[in-house]
Order: sequence, then structure tokens, then C-alpha cells
Amino acid sequence: MMGPKPPPRFVAWLRDQISDLFPGYFALVMATGIISNTLYFEGQPRLSDLLFSVNLFAYTWLVLLTVLRIVRFRAALWADLTNPALVFSFFTIVAGSNVLGIGMNLRGFGEAALAMWTFALVLWFCLIYFSFAVLTFLNTAHGANVVHGGWLIAIVGTESLVILGAALVPAQGDAAPLLFVFIHMLWGVGLGLYGIFITLFAYRCQRRSDSRPSGRSKSRPVAAREDDKQRAPIGALCLSSRSFLISFQ
Repeated sequence: MMGPKPPPRFVAWLRDQISDLFPGYFALVMATGIISNTLYFEGQPRLSDLLFSVNLFAYTWLVLLTVLRIVRFRAALWADLTNPALVFSFFTIVAGSNVLGIGMNLRGFGEAALAMWTFALVLWFCLIYFSFAVLTFLNTAHGANVVHGGWLIAIVGTESLVILGAALVPAQGDAAPLLFVFIHMLWGVGLGLYGIFITLFAYRCQRRSDSRPSGRSKSRPVAAREDDKQRAPIGALCLSSRSFLISFQ
């Protein structure tokens, strides 16, 4: 006999959750893995193993949901991939895979860690070209308005390949010297991405501070004045950095 069918509301809710799955959720694996690995080095194996087990479950669950999204909700996935504001969030998969791989390598599962690194590397190659293609050809935002702090996860994903790769390379025999050179190249790419993104952030701050009016009218709408209050900390930061930016002109 077949078991009871799940309630329709639950099925509808689950479909919505999978369809709208945020690609940045793999940051959970990244953050948990960092704490687990730190506890391992600090001589707390029980806590480290507990968080490592939680991380394995979280990673497996998120991979399963992502695969289901690929199979059942391609349109929603494609919409996120082609959104300049969201495409860099997929680099959390790269970072999460490498951080989990470091935990595996620390526990003697070198082959599994190498598989994680290889998967993350292939995904990184696909995302690094695709994300900048989206940014170049599909970005409709004015100037650097599309830039936000979430883009920095691309740097984290790149450098995570360096960290896990450096731990795995010594065991790769004759290929080790070539892989060390490749890892140093990845490290340089991460530095380049940092320079690009920080420049764009600084440019956005300068543009925002330049566009602010010198005086405020009491007749402005209430909504506009409330918006100014919310942006006040950002505006102060931009104004304080303006002299630094002008020095480069």
C-alpha cells in the first residue's frame, strides 16, 4: 500500500522554496567550515567534528536542492545566472566546496578533498567567464550602481582554491611543481579581482557623493527625506573618502 500523500500546501511551499533558492546559501557551508577547521587547529576535535558533520549534511542538502532546481526550475535558475546583481553569489558554491574539502583533508580524506577541489575549479572557470560576460553584456544599471559587497565572494572563492590546492599539491607527485605555479596564478587572479571590485566600489561612492545636493529643502517629500536618513552612513563614508580619491586624479 502506498503511504499518505503530502499535503498540497506543503508541496506548493516546497516547490516555491526550491524555485526561489538563493544561490548564496552555500555561504552557510563556508562559514560553518571555517569555524570547524579553526577549532581543529585549536585542539578542539569534538566540536570540530560536530560542525564538520553539520557541514556535510548542509552541503549535501543544498546540492540536492540545487540539482532539483536545475531539473525542475531552469528558468528561475537562468534568471539568477543572468542577473548581474546575483551571478557572483554562485561563487559561494566554490568557496563552500573548498572549505569543506579542507575539513576532509584534515581528517585524512585526501582523495575526497581532491575531488572537491577539482569540482570547485571547474565551476570557478565556468563562473568567472560567465559572470563577467553577464556584467559586460546584460548589465542595464547606470554606471557602477549594480556593484555591491556580495561581489567580493568571487575573491573568496578564488582564494579558497588557493588554500585547498596548496594543501593538496605536495601529494601530487611529479605534477606538484606545475600545480604550485598554477596556484600562484590563481592567487594573482584573486588580487586582480580585489583591485577591480574595490575600484568600482570607490567609484560608486564618489559618484553618489557628487550627486548629492548641497542643500536640502524642507519641501522635499517625506519619503525622500527618510531615504536620505537611511543613506546617511554611506554618504558620510563616501564624503570622507573623497579627498583620498581626488589625490589620484
